[in-house]
Amino acid sequence: MIEQYLPQDRGTVVLHWFTGSKSEARRAATLGCYFSVNAEMTRSDRGRSLVSDLPIDRILTETDGPFTQVDGRPSEPADVETTVAAIADVRKGPGRYRHDSGKIEPSFSTGMRP
Repeated sequence: MIEQYLPQDRGTVVLHWFTGSKSEARRAATLGCYFSVNAEMTRSDRGRSLVSDLPIDRILTETDGPFTQVDGRPSEPADVETTVAAIADVRKGPGRYRHDSGKIEPSFSTGMRP
C-alpha cells in the first residue's frame, strides 16, 4: 500500500508521526522514506517499540505542535532536545548515547532490528 502513495521522481517522503506496523516501517525504510518522531510517540509501549526499531539514519525529529505537548503546552522548535532525549532513552544501551555538559549526543546503532 505504501508504494501506491510514493511520488514518482518528486522528492523524498517523510512519514509524519508514523503509526504503522514494524513491517510497514521496514518496507517504507527500504523504499527510502524518512520518519518524523516526536517525544509523544515514545510515551506508549507500542510507540517506544516502533521508534527503537526505526533505522536511526531515517529518523527526523519533529519540532512543532499543536498535537504534541511538552510541560502542558504545545511543543515548539526549542523542545527538540526533549525529543532527542526521548529517542536516546528508547534506544539506549551500553555506549549508545552520551550526556555531557547538558548536551545530548546520540550515538545510535543503524538499521532495523530483526
